[in-house]
Amino acid sequence: MLHMGHRRRAVPFYLLIGPVLLLCVTAVTVALPGSAQRGLAAGKHQFIITTKLPDFAAIRAVHAANASGPSPDANLTSTARQSEQVDPYAWSSGTTDEVVFASNGVDADANGQIDPTTPAGTKYSIWMMRPDGSEQIQITDVPGDSREPAYDPSRNLLAFSNNASGVWQIYTYEIASKILRQITTTGGNKHHPSWSPDENSLAFDSDA
Repeated sequence: MLHMGHRRRAVPFYLLIGPVLLLCVTAVTVALPGSAQRGLAAGKHQFIITTKLPDFAAIRAVHAANASGPSPDANLTSTARQSEQVDPYAWSSGTTDEVVFASNGVDADANGQIDPTTPAGTKYSIWMMRPDGSEQIQITDVPGDSREPAYDPSRNLLAFSNNASGVWQIYTYEIASKILRQITTTGGNKHHPSWSPDENSLAFDSDA
């Protein structure tokens, strides 16, 4: 029956399609893996650092007052005049502090200090020293250049990049057994290995 003056109003399109879109978004969210859902719920990536950087001036003042530990501005490899010392990585176990780094120097007289002079063509190797610069020890001697060392959290393995194959690949070196393993083999240069907190994974960058 037709009622004059009372025309039925059309329902807006967005009111019809809105519930459908909401249903689709909900379905996609539910279909994500559990880890992805936790990431969405947390709203942040667990490796993003949001804390404020320390007050380095205050730290220097504390060092000066206590006269403990190395000077934060000291040259720890002052004897190495012709070689390059790069890619330092500090590690602390709570009882022993160590710094690993890459160097193309040598310690021919085995006095725990990199020599002032360096033979031509010396490759980069991974070295270790105490945080005051003492006990400088070469810990890898493999073909090619070894760079960018990184300890795992338990200090059982040392990861680093090496170009012996003509391409930079990631290697690990087991400290106790001195076992060397090549971890990556595919094309593309791989650099800057970094351990996950559970020590089960390595992240790195690549131009592959």
